[in-house]
Amino acid sequence: MITKNRILFLMPFLLAVAAVIPALSQDGDHKVYAQHAVTIPDFVVNVSTVGQLEYGDSDFQALGRFPNVESTPIAVGQKAKVQIDELGNTWLNGQVTVADWTPSKTGHTSAANVTVTLSNIPGELQGALKPKMGCTIVVTIAHRQNVLAVPEPALVSHKQGDAVDWGVLVIEDSRAHFKPVIAGMSSDGFIEITKGLSATDTFIVGRPNAASLPPLVDGDRVVIVEKPKANQGDALERTTY
Repeated sequence: MITKNRILFLMPFLLAVAAVIPALSQDGDHKVYAQHAVTIPDFVVNVSTVGQLEYGDSDFQALGRFPNVESTPIAVGQKAKVQIDELGNTWLNGQVTVADWTPSKTGHTSAANVTVTLSNIPGELQGALKPKMGCTIVVTIAHRQNVLAVPEPALVSHKQGDAVDWGVLVIEDSRAHFKPVIAGMSSDGFIEITKGLSATDTFIVGRPNAASLPPLVDGDRVVIVEKPKANQGDALERTTY
């Protein structure tokens, strides 16, 4: 039997609990950063590798080897730029003239031995270029206009049985909901979205202190906070749930 004295003894504790309950309910909403998809007018996808100069039939060429060409389709005719290590921040224009694929031992991946023939070499550099000089080769594998894209950290995975779908967590009625998308190429921190996302959808791009929190799941209540400036805050980790 609860006596009057016991009630009086417990009253401060009960009042404290009553005061904390609303705060707990509010804190149950996960704080997130959110935004809409962006349209990138010039979506340029580049891949790079290191190589060296050689003298070709009539002009200098840059030779390099690109791994994983299944995801980076390199082809003859693509535009390229070459930076010579010994010449500082000087870029020379060129074009892929050879793309020789070599299957790996496992047969699952392959690499391409690529030759970029340089063009329109400035006169003051003609005598400065030498065979065997080290260089960086950058090849443009795609260039499209008005591409709908999301920041890379916004892309998450959703596992159903043995299948894994990729998508984003859109916010509807203050809750996170997984929305499957078809992703394309990535460029400068953004991933092309070819299907599944509207420019008006609001989706999650990150969370404060994400590294110390469990991953969000479909149906979690969320509240949007001010999006951090570039290089601030923690990105939403790409996790499977």
